[in-house]
Amino acid sequence: MMTSILNDLLFALRQLAKAPGFAFTAVLTLALGIGANAALFTVIDSVLIRPLPYYAGDRLVIAGTAGDMADDFNSTSWRNLEDIRRRSHVFEDLAGFDGDVAIIQTAQGGETVFGPKLTWNLLNMIGARPAIGRIFSEADGQEGAPPTAILSDELWRKQFSADPSVVGRDIRVGGVPHKVIGVMQPDFRFPDNQIYTTATEAVWLPLQPNKEMQTGRGLNFLNLLGRVKRGVTLAQTRADLAATAHSIERDFPKEARDLRLNAVPYQNVITNSVRPVFAGLVAALGLVLLIACVNVANLQLARCLNRQQEFAVRTALGADRGRLVRQLLVEGGLLSVLGSAIGLGLAAAILWSLHKLPEGMMPRAANIQLRLSVLAVLAVIAVIVTLLSSLLPVLLAWGTQPETALRGQSRSSTPNAARSRLAGWLVSGEVALAAVLLVATGLLFHTLYNLEHERLGFETEHIVTFTATPPDSLGYLAFQNAIGNPGANRAVTSIATRVYQPLLERLRHLPGVRDAALATSTPLDDVNFNSSFEIVGQPKVEGTKNERQTLIRALSGSFPAAIGTPIARGRAISDDDTASAPFVAVINQALADRYFHGANPLGQQIDLGGKETGMLQPYTIVGVVQDNIRHNLTESPKPELSLSYQQVPPDSLFYAILLASATQYVIHTSGSIDLTQSIHHVVQDTAPGFAVDDLKTMETAVEDATGNRRLGVYLIGSFAGLAILMVMAGLYGVLSQLVSQRQQEVGIRIALGATRESILALFLRQSWRLIAFGIVAGVVVSVLATRLVRSFLFGVPALDPWSYLAAGVALVVVGTLAALIPARRASMVEPMEALRNE
Repeated sequence: MMTSILNDLLFALRQLAKAPGFAFTAVLTLALGIGANAALFTVIDSVLIRPLPYYAGDRLVIAGTAGDMADDFNSTSWRNLEDIRRRSHVFEDLAGFDGDVAIIQTAQGGETVFGPKLTWNLLNMIGARPAIGRIFSEADGQEGAPPTAILSDELWRKQFSADPSVVGRDIRVGGVPHKVIGVMQPDFRFPDNQIYTTATEAVWLPLQPNKEMQTGRGLNFLNLLGRVKRGVTLAQTRADLAATAHSIERDFPKEARDLRLNAVPYQNVITNSVRPVFAGLVAALGLVLLIACVNVANLQLARCLNRQQEFAVRTALGADRGRLVRQLLVEGGLLSVLGSAIGLGLAAAILWSLHKLPEGMMPRAANIQLRLSVLAVLAVIAVIVTLLSSLLPVLLAWGTQPETALRGQSRSSTPNAARSRLAGWLVSGEVALAAVLLVATGLLFHTLYNLEHERLGFETEHIVTFTATPPDSLGYLAFQNAIGNPGANRAVTSIATRVYQPLLERLRHLPGVRDAALATSTPLDDVNFNSSFEIVGQPKVEGTKNERQTLIRALSGSFPAAIGTPIARGRAISDDDTASAPFVAVINQALADRYFHGANPLGQQIDLGGKETGMLQPYTIVGVVQDNIRHNLTESPKPELSLSYQQVPPDSLFYAILLASATQYVIHTSGSIDLTQSIHHVVQDTAPGFAVDDLKTMETAVEDATGNRRLGVYLIGSFAGLAILMVMAGLYGVLSQLVSQRQQEVGIRIALGATRESILALFLRQSWRLIAFGIVAGVVVSVLATRLVRSFLFGVPALDPWSYLAAGVALVVVGTLAALIPARRASMVEPMEALRNE
């Protein structure tokens, strides 16, 4: 048996060597399809399927207050963490963290690094082990304990030159000395999520709950990480948290009114941003692989038509049909193995390129690598490809009648009509599959165009933004001030007066700057401060679900002009709106429409919480600005209220949240000039210890906002281009074979008076017929499959006629180009030579 199979293998190698063009085309086609699919499966396995690199990573969940969607969660308070620990029955352990940034002091000034604060038990809960030193102990997490810190491997190497004696030394974090107690392993990341940061340099700090955190249930700043008990499902976890929330609300009806808790698998939180992209890629690459199989099957079929006499002779000499089938399967398997080998190299190259992506573009990128499971899947794919690409040739060989083949079939005789139609149907199938990819590409491209040309409500040209992040010590003092800690007001009078205003003036006087402004948030950032409010003179609303909500930002008077946001009614906030002037506010059109119901909002007053928030004075509405894009390009405008940063009381909670943590600057330049060095110099000179963070142009911000869709367009567009090449190859191959088989017929037609132009038109019409059938089938499949890309669309109907028309035109043009060469060759046939060869 083994000898027979080896003989078949050697014979298959000789057959492929005799047809190098066929072998090269088939192997390359399969390599592209198999390699791309192997790379995609590797990424899916590493990112979405493989458990997180923590102890019991498959049982880790993020918990917090529930959002609007099933997988939404929001931060919660220390009080809620303690209550959930005591009342819940599904967690083996529960910890908290705050995914924040920190300012470390270096020889070059303040530098922003990832600086999450963790409850002392978190690192131990996830099984993290340091490379040097130790992790946090319970003593590190006590109020008033000496400040400690753990460094990431990257930060240790950069700031301490990988000195192992760093343990025990001090590092200034937020202006406060912290004793280094450990250095983590090189591959350790936590939280491993680009929502928090894309930085690889990190310093972990212990969360030390003070009195205010332990008593203030409304201080929502913690994300909870829990490890559920073995066998507990997500549904059971959510049910337990619902019961826990009800228990807390029952015991604290005022503080915990309408409390809802939710849990989401931590792996889902990390990978949610790329799951829709992967879903589209799986479908696209599946089509590419199917096109590759159809293409190879067509090549095999055309080749088998030429080998019918060979099959007939071998059958007449005693070979049974089973032997012929086995021979064809061996040849198909050899092609698949060669294609898989080259495809594996292609997959490795693709994965290598993924590791070169900037940190944060691909979650869990460091975990992506070829594994035995991928090789096993590759073997399965190879078997499937062998069966799919060899099925039709096997059926053809099985149906070959020796006496018919030996009596009448020669190279120049008219081919069996049914088999020719079968080859045409395969080409039409390729066209249909390519049409699906082209339609998807067209829809996504139209979406990308709409997003990039959407009415943003602000300008993008010659605008630079950056964040000035203060040391943690200033923000902490302001926070203490806001919650009534005596003495904090003496320590922090106003960061705005002492730092932000002088920095703004220096920026305005930089060469090439037309205008500059500060704001606590800018379009397309991730800053989201939401607050309830009341309209003075209107009845108060009762219940959390019914209360009036708005996004709030504090800004300088020049902000609308610097960002290019037009005023619809009234006036903008000006630099004259100081703490001694009447308190004013500007709202956007969305807030006016939702809460004033057509009435004139100018002159109305808004109450922002009074004593509870420290915002004692009401704010009079003096202007309405047009809506602009807030967090992303696809969301509808939300109510938004803007205050003068000079009219936010330093002893208010709003001040601590809006101004003490970080403030953004918008600079409108007179042209394309690079202000990077100037900005760093001015910040270092005016605000020592502050860090310049997230420096970018507004055009870059818009490009970043379209990142997922741009990636989808590029990738699916690339696969569509690959599919078109395969369609061209398939159509060219079929028509070439058809021309070769119909030489006698063509010669007779020309001898009877047919012009060469009519012969050219004959074969072009045949190719157009195949393309038309494929386009119709592709349109039908596309209509049924548009739900896969519907969530990616913006401003484009799923049945967008321009996308379908563009796909059809592209396939007609490409198909015509592929058919021209064999059609011209047919028109150049010499009648006497064709008849003489026959």
